[in-house]
Amino acid sequence: MTSSGDRSDDPASHSSGPASALGPWVGIGVPPDIALRLAGARPILSLDPGLIAAAGLDRLNGAVVACMLLGDQMDAVDIILLLVEAGFRGEVMVIAPPMPSPRMVQRELSRLGKGLKIKLAVI
Repeated sequence: MTSSGDRSDDPASHSSGPASALGPWVGIGVPPDIALRLAGARPILSLDPGLIAAAGLDRLNGAVVACMLLGDQMDAVDIILLLVEAGFRGEVMVIAPPMPSPRMVQRELSRLGKGLKIKLAVI
């Protein structure tokens, strides 16, 4: 995992303490400008989609994993399935362009992501 600024790349460093009370915002294929806009006060980490299984996301307290609905390497469906397989049970923010039926898309993604809290961020 890589982080922005001079923040530590060690996931364990984001699991306790007052600065990480919210947990990290882990972007998978999310452009930096969008990550900065949506992460709020959370520490920002970036993760290559091929490293999801080995990243230990299930051990990060309060982490939010974010991905694009339609990504360059993988789309949200692929990432959600990999997160479930890796044992992650937290929040997943799926970033999408404006669309006619966002609730339907969120509902379908939630069906795939058993145990995940899927939120659709339309920007």
